[in-house]
Amino acid sequence: LTWKERDFSTNTKGFSKFINGLKIFFYPKYTGFSNWWRVWAATGVICIGSFSAIGGVEIQNYFLYNRPLQWSYDHIGYYSAAWSGLMGLVLIFVLPVFVAVGLSNAFIGLIGSLSAITANVIIANVKTNWEMYIAGALQSMQQLGFPVMRTILASLVRPEDHGAIFTISSSFQMVASDISTIVFNKIYKPETVISGHKINAGIAFWVMASTWATSIPLLLLLLFCKQRKRSIDVEEERPLLDDSISSYGSKNNKTI
Repeated sequence: LTWKERDFSTNTKGFSKFINGLKIFFYPKYTGFSNWWRVWAATGVICIGSFSAIGGVEIQNYFLYNRPLQWSYDHIGYYSAAWSGLMGLVLIFVLPVFVAVGLSNAFIGLIGSLSAITANVIIANVKTNWEMYIAGALQSMQQLGFPVMRTILASLVRPEDHGAIFTISSSFQMVASDISTIVFNKIYKPETVISGHKINAGIAFWVMASTWATSIPLLLLLLFCKQRKRSIDVEEERPLLDDSISSYGSKNNKTI
């Protein structure tokens, strides 16, 4: 092959991978309906998590600086650094422990969503610093859902389709994150009193808790609905393997 032919074949292969990714999401027969709805459920959990988590990050510093807590910039910086470090520890230590004790991916994702809901309800009603610290610890657990949902996605398609499904699902996730940035900056208003009416800054966190709650039905479906066997099992693959071995042997015999 010339370099032009190689380049064309590479581009064609990349385009076919993209088409396969679209088939995974929009053509149920490609993976089978049992896997297809699970693909959408897992991707939905990822998008809901991104929408809520990015929204929280966008407005949290504003919330901490204003009433009711009125933290200094230094306090906010230390808290954010500790919170980020705690999220890393959850993924490095807590997640492997959950996997080691045999918790399913959907159940781990459920723990993450329930922790996020609880944290946002606490923040919506927070009055003291220690309440915010507890909420931050619970918030760090929300990161559990993202890797386990990607593990579920990988289990639903063939290995050669992993790149395609991750690309399409990440695209949906980015769209959800972009929408979240706009929505929660519109929703959040600093706590104040206007004409005798108190504006509660925690409303945005009630919205976040409600958004996280929409992932619960999807996780319960993934948890309790048993997955069917793939359409191609070992018995169907074995004749293909035997044929390839015999053809390989015949080629070697000819060369000898």
